[in-house]
Amino acid sequence: MNTFVEKFGLDWKLMLAQLINFGIIFFVLRAFVYKPILGVLDKRRKKIEEGLTFAEKAKSELAGIETLKAEEVTKAQKQGMEIVKTAEASAGKVRDEIVAGGEIEKQKLIATGKALLSEQKSRMEKGVYEQAVALVEQALGKVLSKKEFKQEERELIAQTVSEIKIN
Repeated sequence: MNTFVEKFGLDWKLMLAQLINFGIIFFVLRAFVYKPILGVLDKRRKKIEEGLTFAEKAKSELAGIETLKAEEVTKAQKQGMEIVKTAEASAGKVRDEIVAGGEIEKQKLIATGKALLSEQKSRMEKGVYEQAVALVEQALGKVLSKKEFKQEERELIAQTVSEIKIN
């Protein structure tokens, strides 16, 4: 082995010094560089895991919100349909009330119209009767060459025209 050491030019003292230097550098780098880097990497890994956990939680909450949204939309649609049905029923009742009121009003107008027609008919008959009495008086006056009739004669003429009116 001596020849091996001499052939490659190894010096035990130098080798031991390099080994001690390596050990010192190893411990210094380990204490001041490697551990802080591992700490930073560990913190970063934890933040990434927290971010992924938060993202998963947000995804599940979003899915829950979407489900809630769909339920609320369905509920709102049902309520809207109920409101529309209620409004249609209400409109139907109002329409029926208006139609019934219109029918009552129509009956009142018809009754009023009939009363007016009856009144006008009686007025016209009275007018016709009075004109007939006057015409009969004139005709009799010309036939009998009389200008005026007595009260009794007028009553007789009115009674005769009245009998003609009834028949």
